[in-house]
Order: sequence, then C-alpha cells, then structure tokens
Amino acid sequence: MISRLLFLVEFIIITVMCILAIIWFKRPDGNYEPIISILASLLSLLALVVPAYLIRKKHKMNDINKNQIHLIKNLLDRKESSFLRAREKWDTGVNFKLREGNEIVHSFYKDVWLQLASMFPSGNFGNMSNEEYLESFIKERYDHHYAEADSKGLGEGALAFIIVTGDVNDDLDSKIIELVSDLSSSCNDINLATWVKNWKLAE
Repeated sequence: MISRLLFLVEFIIITVMCILAIIWFKRPDGNYEPIISILASLLSLLALVVPAYLIRKKHKMNDINKNQIHLIKNLLDRKESSFLRAREKWDTGVNFKLREGNEIVHSFYKDVWLQLASMFPSGNFGNMSNEEYLESFIKERYDHHYAEADSKGLGEGALAFIIVTGDVNDDLDSKIIELVSDLSSSCNDINLATWVKNWKLAE
C-alpha cells in the first residue's frame, strides 16, 4: 500500500513537471523555474526513499518467511508430542480419560491454527477476528457431527461426545493443512507433499 502511494506521488510530480515545462515553453515570460526546482528536489528525494523502502520491505518479508518456515517445520515435533500425551489417556479406555486425550489434541490444534492464521493479513477471514472465525468453525463442525451421531443412534451422551470431538479434531487437522499449504506456496524451503505425509505420521 505504501509503495503504491510513493509511486503515485512520484508519478504525479513527474506529470506536473511536464505540464509546467510545456506551459513554460509556450509562455517563456512566466517564472516557473522555482516551482520546477522544488518538484525536482522532491523527485530526487523520492528516488532515494522508494528504493530504501522496498529494500526494507524485502528484508521484512524474508524475516517473515523464516519465521513461517521455522513454525511449520516445528509443528511436526509438536504434534507428535501432543499425540503421545493424548495416547496415554486413550490407551486407558476410560471415558473421562478418552475425553482428556481428545482435549489435549483439540487444544493443540486450536493453538496451531491461531498461530498460522496470525501470519495472514488482517481481515483474511472476513469481518471476524481469527479467534471468532475459529470458534464459529468449531461450533459448526460440532453441530454437524452431533447431527450425524444422532442419526446413527448415538444420542448426546459421553460416548457421542468422545466420537464427535474426535471428528472435529480431524476437521481442525484439515484446516491446519490448508493454512500450511497457503503459507508454503510462497516458500521453496518446504515440500508440501512431504510435510503433509510427515504431519499424518506424527499422529
């Protein structure tokens, strides 16, 4: 946005200088030299500012890309760690432990999604904040999967909650892959197919 504005100002100054030069040519008695000199000085200043701004912007983008790469690659170890903790709960076969295991994974997915979403421009998810968008998505998926569970005769008891939460976690997993796909599209350091394969193996 700022770079476009700088280029626009530069274009306007050049245009005004050309117009003044034409007027001065047709009316040589007019004293347009001071104005043209001022505009020329502004143009010279912009010639210094614009490249400096673009270089700084490029460095900032490189830093962002490095942060993205580090975060995305680190997600594999974080997922594996979360699933190891959750599996300790699941292996007990006890309902409340199963719920605790699902909650570990659920919290992990929410944290990861919000971290990835923060790397996108504001307003990327419409008029809602990242948190509002995520909560809206989770609610919609819970409603959807509860309706499916009810159609299968599972009702809304403890077992249904465990199954539905697992299904919602699967949906969150897919949403994370979508964000990683978008972020990695501008980065050559991440092979998305390999990353997705390792991401699935980390469960």
